Amino acid sequence: MNEPPTGREIYRMVGYVPQQLGLVRSYTSLQNVLLGALARTSLIPSLLGFFSEQELILARECLSLVGLERKLNEKVYRLSGGERQRVAIARALTQKPKLLLADEFTSDLDYVTALDIMDLLRENTRTDITLIMATHNIEIASEYADTAIVLREGKKVSESKAKDLTQEMVRRVFT
Repeated sequence: MNEPPTGREIYRMVGYVPQQLGLVRSYTSLQNVLLGALARTSLIPSLLGFFSEQELILARECLSLVGLERKLNEKVYRLSGGERQRVAIARALTQKPKLLLADEFTSDLDYVTALDIMDLLRENTRTDITLIMATHNIEIASEYADTAIVLREGKKVSESKAKDLTQEMVRRVFT
């Protein structure tokens, strides 16, 4: 019989990109991204900021994936809002999750960068991830999602194929 996963195993399997990002402003981009590797790192080395060469390589790759390879040593407080958003996404990818929960994770990005990030998640074979995202951007939802669920006051009021989602459908739900 299969044992249910432990809390630590679930932590490893589920990545999260919060709307408020949860970055350590005084850390560099690389240091923030390495926080995604904590579930695979022993306690003492992680407290001292020591990560294996493999984790460093992965963190750098994830920063490169989101277009920030030149900002890896930049303190997060010096980055733009969109760059911070991409650091948070790279941190979640470094975690190597099976499920990625994203709360408005493209909201601070310009439209072209948001599309680039969505393309990255859809096309990159290394990111074999199920993505559940909360978004108010109907265009991104209809282009990239399989299923769209519309919530009102925390309750599901509509479910459809995302490609069939329109502004008019959403407007009808909320009027």
